[in-house]
Amino acid sequence: MTKKELAHYCLACLQKTYGPVFCGLDFQGDTWRLLIMGILSAQCKDERVNAVSKDLFRLLPDAGSCAEVSETEIAQRIKSLGLFRSKAAHIKRTATVLIEKFQGKVPDDMEDLLTLPGVGRKVANLVLSDGFKQPGMVVDTHNLRLSYRLGLTDHKDPVTVEKDLCALLEPEHWSDYGHYMVTHGRAVCHARKPECSRCVLASVCAKRL
Repeated sequence: MTKKELAHYCLACLQKTYGPVFCGLDFQGDTWRLLIMGILSAQCKDERVNAVSKDLFRLLPDAGSCAEVSETEIAQRIKSLGLFRSKAAHIKRTATVLIEKFQGKVPDDMEDLLTLPGVGRKVANLVLSDGFKQPGMVVDTHNLRLSYRLGLTDHKDPVTVEKDLCALLEPEHWSDYGHYMVTHGRAVCHARKPECSRCVLASVCAKRL
């Protein structure tokens, strides 16, 4: 089985196992919310980000309102999250850039998204794929781990893994593939003790731990 065939097999198998899967961040279809929640999600679980965001977006419903709030106040609202001070700084600066360069709107272009403070390719792809419904391969810790274990990539650098995976799957499958890797990584293929005995991909997995 080629890597391309393996990628399609894994995707089909996980689709059958889990059914439809979606972004774990409750961004309510708002690209501003998704962008900020993506920044907040670094080293944090989606559940914690969702909980903190309920209060945060009452204060910051858009970039314009964020520009009027102090960085300290933003930090207070997200202090239960890791790296909250740097995340508050990124949010404040991102709002400023959006207002100055993009009329307060979240851009739908990779190069533009990467100019925003605190936004790397993972968050940019998240915004493009789930926010704007454009092709985007989100390589988070689950996708990185599972794709390497399965033998779909020989690398552990997120940017290189993204290129490897995008070459194996058609653009219309990129978003779903990322979501299925997250779902399967949380349910079965854990970082420290993967439950290979009940994994639907065990027969094709390279098992590179």
